[in-house]
Amino acid sequence: MPADDFEVLEGGEHKVYTKNPLHRYEFWKLHRHARDDMNDEEVFKAFSDEVDVENLLYYMAIQLYTANEDWPRSNVRIWRYTGEPEEGVRLPEELDGRWRYILFDAQQAMNIIAQKEGGEPRRSHFSYRFIAFAQRQLPSMRALLTRPEHARELAH
Repeated sequence: MPADDFEVLEGGEHKVYTKNPLHRYEFWKLHRHARDDMNDEEVFKAFSDEVDVENLLYYMAIQLYTANEDWPRSNVRIWRYTGEPEEGVRLPEELDGRWRYILFDAQQAMNIIAQKEGGEPRRSHFSYRFIAFAQRQLPSMRALLTRPEHARELAH
């Protein structure tokens, strides 16, 4: 498949790195659901039509569990397939055009390089990670977690 059939965006906090302004718009458009009631089935369907919710929950669980200190202020990368399948070719589910999150650049996870002067590991910032994530990087996640079944799935 040609690389042009994939859209990949990278950013963090309030930045999106792309030369294409339309891509920047697409990235921020994902967060509009943060203002919506995700318990409304129509709102949730609109969100889940754009984002692979299961992928997002796994991505968030890994970032939170590992207390990645270099996230969410940076190192957020998402992708989606934008190509058209050839006639008669059935594409895998992952190429359905929904956004998916990519785990990458996690060298600050699990306190690997986060140390105070003197070599003592810093304490985990798990609660800070959750607050920062929900409020700054992916506000739509906070809205998604108002759905009890998704809050349970993240917790397990």
